[in-house]
Amino acid sequence: MSLYDENAYEQCLNEEKKLDDEKRKAERIKRMRGWLGVKGAVTGGGHPDDNGPLLYGDGHSGWNR
Repeated sequence: MSLYDENAYEQCLNEEKKLDDEKRKAERIKRMRGWLGVKGAVTGGGHPDDNGPLLYGDGHSGWNR
């Protein structure tokens, strides 16, 4: 195997690793958004009316608020 072939092989492996890392990161963010309830959160600060309670998205217990 020549030096060029080894460098091309390493570059290919690095690109595959980079894609795998990006895929894992995207999956982790998707899970975190589901856990934090971003989909069910109310926009505008969480107050549907000015005097109402703060609303959390689905899956948030509110224990730390």
